[in-house]
Amino acid sequence: MLDLTTSQLRCLLTVMDLSSPGNSVASKEIAVQMRVSRPSVHRLLEGLARRGLIDKEPYGAVEMSEKGRREGEKLMSLEKACAERMAGQFGLSASEAEKAALVLICELDEESIALIAGK
Repeated sequence: MLDLTTSQLRCLLTVMDLSSPGNSVASKEIAVQMRVSRPSVHRLLEGLARRGLIDKEPYGAVEMSEKGRREGEKLMSLEKACAERMAGQFGLSASEAEKAALVLICELDEESIALIAGK
């Protein structure tokens, strides 16, 4: 996949969730949504920017890059499918299934993720 940590993946999906194409989001909003500190979000955003997944102005707003939006949409679809399958098969709550799906997406290869997602 993208070789992201679970925190980076959460951050990418949060940016995608909070912004729409052509609209930016403030790091403060991302921190609130993720329930982490602004310095933590800043470090995560720097890593995502280095990979070309987001566009970030120094001390400014953040928006998804074209590459980031494409990858984010693919990851969101896989995360949703994995979470639904895990909730259904293992009886996990929606929240726990989402957490488990994020970890799986970060740690497994694409073929394994597709098997779990049923794709």
